Amino acid sequence: MKRIGILRETKIPVDNRTPITPAQCKKLLSTYPGLEIYVQPSCLRIFPNEEYIKAGAVLSEDMASCDWLFGVKEVSIKSLIPDKHYFFFAHIGKMQPYNQNLCRAMIEKNITLTDYEYLTREGKRLVSFSFWAGVMGVYNSLRLYGLRNDLFNLPAPDKKFTVADILNLGRPIISELEHDRFNDIRILVTGNGRASAGAQFILNELGVRYVSVEEFLTMPEEMIDNPIFTVAKTSDLVKRKDGYQYDREHFKAHPDMYCSDFGKFSGKTTIFIPCHFWAPAQPKYLTMDMLGFTRIDVVGDVTCDINGSVETTVRPSTHDNPFYGIDRAKWEETDAMSGSAVGVMAVDTLPNAIPVEASTNFGEKLMEHVFPALMNVDPDRVIERATLIRKGELTAPFSYLKPFAGV
Repeated sequence: MKRIGILRETKIPVDNRTPITPAQCKKLLSTYPGLEIYVQPSCLRIFPNEEYIKAGAVLSEDMASCDWLFGVKEVSIKSLIPDKHYFFFAHIGKMQPYNQNLCRAMIEKNITLTDYEYLTREGKRLVSFSFWAGVMGVYNSLRLYGLRNDLFNLPAPDKKFTVADILNLGRPIISELEHDRFNDIRILVTGNGRASAGAQFILNELGVRYVSVEEFLTMPEEMIDNPIFTVAKTSDLVKRKDGYQYDREHFKAHPDMYCSDFGKFSGKTTIFIPCHFWAPAQPKYLTMDMLGFTRIDVVGDVTCDINGSVETTVRPSTHDNPFYGIDRAKWEETDAMSGSAVGVMAVDTLPNAIPVEASTNFGEKLMEHVFPALMNVDPDRVIERATLIRKGELTAPFSYLKPFAGV
C-alpha cells in the first residue's frame, strides 16, 4: 500500500494551484491499485475539497502516513514533516538567500526533496508552469499598456480566469488597434523556452502579427500593420566583445567575453516581455541608464529575476497590485501610471491567474513522466536526477550547495 499526499499551499502571497486535480486523482487511483491519496483541506485551492472526496481521495490534515508529499510552491518550515519525501518548487538550486533556512531545515529534518525544476529528460524539463506564465505575462502587459496610454481597460483576472477569457477580451482590442495609426505597438518577446512559447501562443491567438527580428528592427513606422511582435534569442541579445560570431557553447562557457546588444531593440520596442533564461555571469539587457532614451513603455517581466538582466524589475509584484513604475531619470520606483516612468509588471506567480488550466496541464505532465517512475521503475533516473536532498544529505550533483546549506 502506497500513499500520496497533496499539500495545502502555505506560501504568502497565497497560491490557488494544485499539483494534482480531482479528475487526475480518480485516474491515478484506477491506474495504480492499492494507491491511496490524502488531501489536506484548503479553502484557497481552485478545486473544492468536495471534488477530491468524490474522486476517491481522503481529506485529512495529517500527512504523516504518506510516502510522498506533493505541493506547488515552497513548504513552510514549521509544517515540514521529518523523514518524508517532498516534491515541490524549492528555489534553492541557485542558492536563493530567501530559502536558505528552508534548505537547512530540510537537511536537519532528514527530508528527501525532489524539485520539479530539475525533472528532465535529454536536457528538457518535463513539468513546468512556465507556459502559463508566458500566457498571463502577455495579458497583464497589454492590460498595463492600455491603462498607461488610456487606450483600453482590460479587467483584472478573476479566480476562474481562462485562456478563452483572454481571447474574448483581447481579440476585439487587437482588431481595433490594427486600424490605429497613432499608436505604433511593437512587442518584443525574448527566450526560446516554455514561457516564451506561452507568450507567442497567446499573441498569435489574439491576432498580433509576427515579424522577424530583422523586420522588427528595420520596418518603417508607416509600413507597420499595427501591432506586431518578434522573438529574440540570446544570439540576438548579446555580441562578442572581440567581434567574433556568437556561439552558444562558447557563450555558456565564457559569458564574460560577451556584452549586451539590447540597445538595438530599445529604440524600437513598445512592450518588452522578457521570457529568457539568465545567469548572473551573463550581460544585462535593459539597464537603468538606458531608461532615458529607450522607447519601451511597458516591461512585462515573466522571468522576474530581481535586479537581474532587466534592471527595472526591482521587486516582485502581486496579483492584487501587479504594476509599478520606474522613473526614467531618478531610477527609482514610482507610480505605474506616471508619464515619466516605465511601467513594470513583475508578478512572480503568473500561472495563479489561470489556475484550472495551469494545474490540469501540470498534473498531466506528472502523470506522464513522474508517477510511472515513482510507482514502477525509473530507467532514465528522472526522479533521482531531480533529487537535491536525500534523507538529509545533499546529493552529489548538488554538493555545491554545502556552504549555502551549512554542511
